[in-house]
Amino acid sequence: MKTGVNQVLGHQDLLNFISCEKRDENCYLGQSQEFGGGRIYGGQVMAQALEAANDTVDDVRVLHSAHAYFLRMGDSSQPVEYQVERCRDGRNFSSRRVVAVQNGKQIFHLSASFQLPNACPEYSRESSVPVDLLAKKVAATPLVPSQFQAEYFDAYILDPDERTSPGSFQMWVKAKSPLPKAQHIHLSALAYISDMGVIMSMIHPHEPELSGMSGDVLTPLGYSVASLDHAIWFHRPLNVNDWIFYDCRAESTGGGRGFSVGRIYSQDGVLLANTTQEGLINKS
Repeated sequence: MKTGVNQVLGHQDLLNFISCEKRDENCYLGQSQEFGGGRIYGGQVMAQALEAANDTVDDVRVLHSAHAYFLRMGDSSQPVEYQVERCRDGRNFSSRRVVAVQNGKQIFHLSASFQLPNACPEYSRESSVPVDLLAKKVAATPLVPSQFQAEYFDAYILDPDERTSPGSFQMWVKAKSPLPKAQHIHLSALAYISDMGVIMSMIHPHEPELSGMSGDVLTPLGYSVASLDHAIWFHRPLNVNDWIFYDCRAESTGGGRGFSVGRIYSQDGVLLANTTQEGLINKS
């Protein structure tokens, strides 16, 4: 069994927040955190579901992709039950399906695939990330919490004139408290992070029309915003204790929905993961 699943819950740190408690062979329980509005942050559900799935897979197999649908708004005042289905364990790949349940109803489901590592030629499309800007921001004091996850992450959301790609949503982010070395914990933490930027990128093409924000930082005034489905592909080992660069761009909005693509890089510009998300953007 992989480490990190059966952590003692209740401490306000990221590791405990993304962990879940094993109840039986295929059932896990995760605690919720209130961020405003009474709903559960989608990245938390995805991270906990991945930790539950990870716990049912051999240590040598590594998560390489996950695809999720958000079915109902989760209640942050109640824990979430995660039911894991062991779909297949093949020679090189293992597949898992995880259903998140509250009050007897499914609020989320996820499919995840794990691979036995194998050697192949390495390639990553080169990208220039604004490391100089990060250095300047880190040197400035104090660190200004620029997003609602400031309790768990240090993050710098780039201003429009600082972004390397016009119209994108970009940020530097890392875990506030060091996480253990186990790679599956960092992959789950990155899944948690990955839900932070893609919704925001759907709003940026419509600035300043949607630039006024309500008390919930993810919700523009007069609109309802929520994740509908989310996918992430992990390309290589990563460490969220170090700064990573998240570059998100909206590809389409309309019909009450938006679609965005995100790319996650290391400080030296190596592509670590790709994300996609479709989100709800409806007038309230």
